[in-house]
Amino acid sequence: MNAWFTYHYDNYLRSGRGSGYNVAPEATLDQDGPSNSFSFHYAWVIDDFNLLELRFNGFNGYFALYNNGDGAQIYDYDQNWYYGGSGYDYRSDRQRISAQSHYTRYLEDVGGDHEIKMGLEWTRGQGIENDQWDYMEIYNGNWDYRETWEPDWYTKTQVKTWTFFVTDGWNISDRLLLNIGLRYDRPTFFIPDQARPDGEVLPGPGAVHTFDNIAPRIGFTYKLDNEGHTLLRGSWGRYYEGMMAYMLEEFVPNPTYYNQYYWDGEWVLYRSTPEGSDPNDPTSLDVYTLDPNMGGHYADALTIGIQHELMEGIVVSADYIHRKYENFPVFIEDGIQYELVNIVGDDGKTYSVYNDVGGDIHYTITNAPKDELFSKYDAVILKATRRYSNNWQLQASLTLSDMRGTAENVSTASTGAVNAGLDHYTDPNNAINSDGKLVYHTPYNLKLNGTYTFPYDISVSTIISYMSGFRYAPTIRLYGLNQGRIDINAEPRGSRALDPKFNADLRIEKTFLVDRFRASVLFDIYNLTNDGSVYWLQRRLDYDTFGQPTSLVQPRRFQVGFRFSF
Repeated sequence: MNAWFTYHYDNYLRSGRGSGYNVAPEATLDQDGPSNSFSFHYAWVIDDFNLLELRFNGFNGYFALYNNGDGAQIYDYDQNWYYGGSGYDYRSDRQRISAQSHYTRYLEDVGGDHEIKMGLEWTRGQGIENDQWDYMEIYNGNWDYRETWEPDWYTKTQVKTWTFFVTDGWNISDRLLLNIGLRYDRPTFFIPDQARPDGEVLPGPGAVHTFDNIAPRIGFTYKLDNEGHTLLRGSWGRYYEGMMAYMLEEFVPNPTYYNQYYWDGEWVLYRSTPEGSDPNDPTSLDVYTLDPNMGGHYADALTIGIQHELMEGIVVSADYIHRKYENFPVFIEDGIQYELVNIVGDDGKTYSVYNDVGGDIHYTITNAPKDELFSKYDAVILKATRRYSNNWQLQASLTLSDMRGTAENVSTASTGAVNAGLDHYTDPNNAINSDGKLVYHTPYNLKLNGTYTFPYDISVSTIISYMSGFRYAPTIRLYGLNQGRIDINAEPRGSRALDPKFNADLRIEKTFLVDRFRASVLFDIYNLTNDGSVYWLQRRLDYDTFGQPTSLVQPRRFQVGFRFSF
């Protein structure tokens, strides 16, 4: 019988978040992000064939950003300069608790040996966001665009999940191991009453939607020789993405989000913000319908590989991986009619785009049609490992990969892949040139990592990597459409690439042992060589700043840490 408890606290403080060569100090933010987490684990070995495990985990913290200026952030495209303020204050409170019970049963001589594991889990996650936002743009000396909401944006959402799983590690023979599993997740998105900071309480709808996610999995390992020096292995499984609040937060009672563009001397609402909507009346923007049959967003993954032990402690392997992400949650605009028109951009080229010719705004929140919105990842991974012995270990790998599709499989605001395709169908212009190489399409990634332990329990570890640059496509802003200005991909997705990136990190750790107690002091250096590779750049073809960096890899950073265990 064993029981143990862990607790972890950290806080990531940062000044000048968002700073850059074209950002005034008052347009940056200060960051505060404390978090607390704990874990309790109890294991009861009932007998030689039965094991019971109970776990209880929790997390609580917040992430806050504070405006270093006053009011809206203003971006002057002519000067390539951000000023005025950061445009917002932001705070996100996050909580998560989870209770888990796992039972393991060992069986012998039942068509082979089995390790059968079953589990029942309950998880509740909660997020509270309070945000202020006001952003304005100047183009050719005139106001061009504004994005804001009034009053402050506030949301409180919860996800409550029941999970059941069963797996069987089946040793059919001395050479063949088969792993079979089935996982069922039932997450429910819940919107409680919204007790806003101003004292007003807006009634929440309660349970909004429940997903039924069934994930089968199967894998095998086969010894190609009696000694087990050479292994053939493979697996297939379905893996569901975690449920994110942005998928269904449109059903949170909240003030209206305003998008405006400047036209003929006045601010005009974008089509996406209907006229007559009242920023103080959340019910005035009732344009969303939820598909009751909407399912979870998942990836099907196939892996097959071979591993060979060259000599004791030295192993080489080659693996092929295929993953396809499908069933994306999307907003489908199904109330507006469009016609195809030609618009001449500021770059002098003619673009065929879709113009709003009328209708009632309405969005259905559902899953994207199969094989229409997707992302695919194919990779070959070559790896050599020298296992730890005689005070050192080393691993080298080369990944050759290809990532293509019509949507990114992650939400990456800094690279323009926000919400992973959620808005693909809100306007048909969003789908123009959407098929191609994804942001993280990196044909090669070379990595080397190792550890050496010196006398007096001092260890030095390093990770060195060299990888091809991220992909991007130039964009162009077009005017003159009834729905307002639009930005489209001027070339197929991922048609261009950034320069390759080099990175080296270093860790020095000193360990102290006193009886049953173990303490460590850690000193980390990130980006050891202070590499200044471009992380992202200006993609707008119609700007004089096209191709100029908008963000760089973070400079050399130092971190000191402490670890204590008993």
